Amino acid sequence: MSKQKINAAQKHKLLDLLSSKPQLRSGKFSITFSHKDAQKEWEEIARVLNSIPGANKDWKAWRKTWQDYMSKTKIKSAAINKVRSNTGGGPPPPNPLD
Repeated sequence: MSKQKINAAQKHKLLDLLSSKPQLRSGKFSITFSHKDAQKEWEEIARVLNSIPGANKDWKAWRKTWQDYMSKTKIKSAAINKVRSNTGGGPPPPNPLD
């Protein structure tokens, strides 16, 4: 599948779907949550997201999209914390996390 940008509706739905799946969000497997379980959940998430007009991706691409969002969020959070720890006050960081 080609690399496609997701729209706002798909992004919000992705966040909504993953908000109730802490094991899937963390990506950590256990006796009760295996790689096959995660794959089944990602396949279901892909089915739901692909039903929304916009990007059409397989489950691996949706998982990568989630991982990319998490990575960007962590980088942004670290930058905000760095600005906050500077001395001298000043205005708040320009881009709060959304």
